[in-house]
Amino acid sequence: MTRLVPAAAPTGPSLVRPQHPRLSGGGWLIAVAMVGWMGYVALVAVMQMPGDGSGTHLMHGHDAMAGIVHGTREYGAERAGASGPTAGLGAGLMTGLMWLATVAMMAPWLRFNVGFVARRSPRRRRRPAAVEVWSSWTSVWLLALVPVAVCSQLMVRGLGVPLATVVASLVAAGWQTTSWKRRALARCDQVVSPPLAVTAARRACLRLGAHLGGWCVVSDWALMLLMSASSHHPVAVVGLMGVAWYERFRLPHHDRRSRVTGLVVAGLGAAAASLALAPG
Repeated sequence: MTRLVPAAAPTGPSLVRPQHPRLSGGGWLIAVAMVGWMGYVALVAVMQMPGDGSGTHLMHGHDAMAGIVHGTREYGAERAGASGPTAGLGAGLMTGLMWLATVAMMAPWLRFNVGFVARRSPRRRRRPAAVEVWSSWTSVWLLALVPVAVCSQLMVRGLGVPLATVVASLVAAGWQTTSWKRRALARCDQVVSPPLAVTAARRACLRLGAHLGGWCVVSDWALMLLMSASSHHPVAVVGLMGVAWYERFRLPHHDRRSRVTGLVVAGLGAAAASLALAPG
């Protein structure tokens, strides 16, 4: 005799933690990351060029928030005694620079989330679903980087690059050991199975991207602050990228030994500050 099993009640899209997070699907994000790296390197290279004296001191005497609208290369550099390729950037340009760095470093890490959503969507919805998750994620980061850029500019303007780097490294190292950091890092693996209805699916994908972006910001805002305060020194950029990759894919999210990564972050900040003080 056939046994009838009642159907489960329908539920809306829910965020679930994958059992085996890994890079899969979303290969186009690699191309996005490469474009981000090219833009980031090009912008830093432009900032290393000497100014021509025409309008580069427009920002002197203005507050940091004005840099959002009128970012210039030498904003506050003289008054802060700052040095480095991006020391004194207006907050607007610094926000763009950090956004390019975020896209370059973190876009490939969304491959699992985006690939999962695409595979769980109808064929005609796979590409739109992936783009919706990505666009929502990057929009959250772009908004969040504005106050980070303003804060880093205030630090550089008031303390100079070396001391600002030291302060930011202590903040980032301390944040690494908090439960908020571990909780946010664990939630960066969230995925969703979108419903079949197009409007509901779009909302679910946008909501997932916002969730991922928000928790990613909570996890890594302090690392981005350190990167910005160090004037995007190569030691800080490469080292912090390695730390973020390690804790994202190698360090168990429940591991309370995250103080080790905190010590590494503090060491990277000290190294970047020492190199900033070196002559030449």
